[in-house]
Amino acid sequence: MLKYLGLDRPFLLLARRLLFSVARTQTLSDTPQALGLDPSRPVCYVLQRRFLSNILVLEREVLAAGLASPLDGIHTATVRENRAFFFTTRAEPWFGRTKSGGHSPLLERLTQAVRNQPDFDVQVVPVSILWAARPTRKARSGS
Repeated sequence: MLKYLGLDRPFLLLARRLLFSVARTQTLSDTPQALGLDPSRPVCYVLQRRFLSNILVLEREVLAAGLASPLDGIHTATVRENRAFFFTTRAEPWFGRTKSGGHSPLLERLTQAVRNQPDFDVQVVPVSILWAARPTRKARSGS
């Protein structure tokens, strides 16, 4: 599960605690059913940017909605994946810059599985995670 991230459980626990001690989350949809998701079928999430904070926010919100963690992967009789998310941008290994283009290897494998196995069906869900600072209070005028 965490091999993909290269992190062990204590580090992830610490990262979660730090992130959610300063950040609050809010979702724009109410339930998986409101999005047309079937909790009995595998779900794979698509994130734009490769940030640990995005994965942690995604995990928290999908668990709160009653869906499986994206870190648990996709496990069916015919498909075994160690994660249930991928990114639309890639990090370049030495410079940290991101680039678009190319397909995710996970997306390619899932697409191939859907083509080859009529009984396999996966729900692909695009996710937008927006970060904003809390609005500050207006300063009182000193009149």
